Amino acid sequence: MKKMMIAAALVTAAVLGGCSTDDSEVIMSIGGEEVTQNDYNYVLSLYRQNYGEQTGDEEMINEYIEDKVKIVAAAKNDGVTFDEEQIDSLRENIIESMGGSSEYKKMLKENGIEGDFLDLLWIEYDIADEAINGKINTNVTDAEREAYYNEHYRRAKHVLFTTVDTMMQPLSEEEIAASKARADEVYQRALAGEDFDALVALSEDPGSSSNPDGYFFTDGEMVPEFEEGVDSLEIGGVTMVETDYGYHVIKRLALDETPEIYQKGLEQSKDKIDSLIIAERKAEYVDKVLEEKGINVQ
Repeated sequence: MKKMMIAAALVTAAVLGGCSTDDSEVIMSIGGEEVTQNDYNYVLSLYRQNYGEQTGDEEMINEYIEDKVKIVAAAKNDGVTFDEEQIDSLRENIIESMGGSSEYKKMLKENGIEGDFLDLLWIEYDIADEAINGKINTNVTDAEREAYYNEHYRRAKHVLFTTVDTMMQPLSEEEIAASKARADEVYQRALAGEDFDALVALSEDPGSSSNPDGYFFTDGEMVPEFEEGVDSLEIGGVTMVETDYGYHVIKRLALDETPEIYQKGLEQSKDKIDSLIIAERKAEYVDKVLEEKGINVQ
């Protein structure tokens, strides 16, 4: 199952409410841009309202915020101008999408955050990100894309027996025990060499039927336990892992099992690979600017 990632559009979900705290301690400072514990809690609460609590989400949110703040700090220290009228206009769009000024102010108060943080995280970030795109090479060649795919991507099929319902709430102890028993049985059948595609037909992952060649994925796209399980295998190997979704019997497969499968995986991953390569170039640019300006993440 592909791991869901937080997106900038989450700001529109703020009217759902957050986790109100009184913790205004600054936990991150980059080039004069500060993030408080309340700011962090706000983004984390939005993520959990949309996706539920998942393993490692705190670390992911920390990286998400840090990356955005670093881009803003680098842009500001590399001569990018931030038009106040543009910021005001974009802020008004956000306020309107959240139900108006009163709802916006209510959300800020309930979460103990400052409006400047939202400007930083969504408005100033968008301006800075676009400006930095104009300073780096955003073209990706076929050779670069294929090299990245070969180095960073995996392919795997799995049989999932769930331990949670569609709302990610745990099933009963009896149902969980039954899922574990079914997974153990399928795992032994897979180890004995039974046709894995036939076993996949037993999977409770709805995505299995729509991905007959398996999942093609790179770092961070799957939940950690699934990714680590695949990484522990040689091509053709089988393992069983437990995640927040349930028990997975996994078989690792070659990216180039056939030319058709290879091209299919490369083509469906094209846009993601391009964005990852450009993100790497952007990160190198940002780190270079921050280093030259003597700016540290504190």
